[in-house]
Amino acid sequence: MRISGLNETDTAAIIELEEKCFGHTYDLPPLTPAQIREILSNGFIYGIRNGKQLASVIDIEFRKPEWYVNGIYTHPDHQHQGLAQQLLARVILEARKKKVPKITATVHPHNATSIRLFEKNGFLKTRFIPDCYGPGKDRFVLELRLQRKTPVQKPAAKKRKRLK
Repeated sequence: MRISGLNETDTAAIIELEEKCFGHTYDLPPLTPAQIREILSNGFIYGIRNGKQLASVIDIEFRKPEWYVNGIYTHPDHQHQGLAQQLLARVILEARKKKVPKITATVHPHNATSIRLFEKNGFLKTRFIPDCYGPGKDRFVLELRLQRKTPVQKPAAKKRKRLK
């Protein structure tokens, strides 16, 4: 299984995977083909396949100057195999190469698995937003700062004493 970029031809597979992962228990409406087109026009989607089946997905939106993780999810048959970790690590690597200053995600407070994944990769909880997506749809905001706003200053060199 390897990471590849997804495009509009993968729309049905992305929607099917999201339905498998969240079903009707998720507190947000399911992705639509229009939303996938929007993500692809202002970001990218990576996936990992197991044969022809899409096993895991991450979708990123460009919110200049930072990147925003719209979603990261893995088929129940492939969870706990490190697929989401591979996708997130790839996104972080690319963000560093492109000098993106920060990656942000919002996570449901009860989604301990997702919170652990982000924290394992250096993300910090920066705030809690009650009713973020409507009544009762609270979220933690997690951020990974990749670039400092100001360059790190080296400490001044110590002056040597002259020996007499």
